[in-house]
Amino acid sequence: MQNENDPTQQNDEELEQHVKSLETGLFQLARSLRKIRAGDESMPTYATGAGFWELVLLKHGRSMRSSEIAASLAIDISTVSRQIKQLEHVGLVQREPDSNDARAALISLTPRGEDIVEQLLKKRKDKVRYALEGWAIDDRECLVRLLDKLVIELDTCGDA
Repeated sequence: MQNENDPTQQNDEELEQHVKSLETGLFQLARSLRKIRAGDESMPTYATGAGFWELVLLKHGRSMRSSEIAASLAIDISTVSRQIKQLEHVGLVQREPDSNDARAALISLTPRGEDIVEQLLKKRKDKVRYALEGWAIDDRECLVRLLDKLVIELDTCGDA
C-alpha cells in the first residue's frame, strides 16, 4: 500500500493533471486556429479544417500522390482521398495522371488553392502574432523552447 505522502505518488498525480491540462489546452489551441477562414466567410469548412494540412503540404512541396500525402501527414489514405475529393470539388486542388504510373494521379494546388492557402497561412500567423504581442520575450522564447521539446519527446517515445 502506498503512503499518501509518497513523493512518487504525488508526482504521478501531478503528471496526470498536467497531461490532462495540456491535452485540453492543445485541443483548444487547434480549435482556435481551425476557426480561421480565408476569403469570404462562405469558404467551406474543410478548406480550413480537415483539408488544411493537405493544402499546406502541397504548397510546400510538389505534386504528390494521395499515398504520399497520407504518409507525410500520418493519416489514413481513405481520409486523404475523401478530403482531396472535397478540395477538388471546390477548385483548390487538381489531379493529373502520373507519367510514371498510369494507375496513379498526382495532386497539386490550383491557382485558387495557392491563393487560399496563402491567405490561411497569413491569417494564422497574424492571429498568433496578435496573441503573443503582449507577452514578454522570455515567455515567448520559453513557449517555443518547450513546444519544441514536447514535439521531440512525442516523436521519439513511439506508441507508448
